Amino acid sequence: TNVIVPTYMDISSNYNFTQTIQIPDSNIRSQIGVLSYLRFFCIGGQLAELWLTPIWGTVSGTVNVPTPGGEIRTVNVRPHSGFADPFLQLRVGLFGSPALKPAEFVKHPQTFQVYGLFGFGPPLGDYDSARLINLGTNRWMFRLGVPIVLPFGNPKNPFWLEANPNVYLYTNNTDVSGPGTVRSQNPL
Repeated sequence: TNVIVPTYMDISSNYNFTQTIQIPDSNIRSQIGVLSYLRFFCIGGQLAELWLTPIWGTVSGTVNVPTPGGEIRTVNVRPHSGFADPFLQLRVGLFGSPALKPAEFVKHPQTFQVYGLFGFGPPLGDYDSARLINLGTNRWMFRLGVPIVLPFGNPKNPFWLEANPNVYLYTNNTDVSGPGTVRSQNPL
C-alpha cells in the first residue's frame, strides 16, 4: 500500500523551526509544509512501514539577543523559505503484526502488537550560521522506538490503546550562530 499525507502547520512559538530548541524571549513564526510518502510492505511475514518526509517551510520573527555589555537587543528575523531537514523512518512488526492482504486483514482479530522503529534526519536542510533562525539544523537526528498496540473491549466494539515510547538522539552542530562554537542537545 502507498499513502501520501499532506500536512500544513502555522506555528507561533518561542522554539526554533523544528520545535526542538527553546529560544527564550523570542517570537518565531514557522509555516511548515510536509508531504509524507508512506509505503507499507512485508518483512519476514510482518507488517513494515517506510516513511519519507521532505519538509518545506518559511520562518520569521523576533529574537532578543544579549549584547556583550549585558543589554538586550531585539533582532528581526527576516522571512526565509526553503527545505528543512528531511526525515526517514522504518517501522517493522516484531510481534502480532502479520502483513495481510486487505480481505485477510478485515477477518484477522487484532491482538497485542509490538514494533521496532528507527528513523533519522540528515542535515540537508537550509542552514546558514550567519542567521539566528534556520530551517535546517546542521546536525543529524536519530529516533529509536518500540511502538505497541493493546486491544481492549470485545470485537463488536473494539478499542485500542497505542503507545509509542521512543527517544530522539542528536549529534552536535559545530557551526553555530553567535559566539558559541558547539550547540549540543540532550536526547528527547
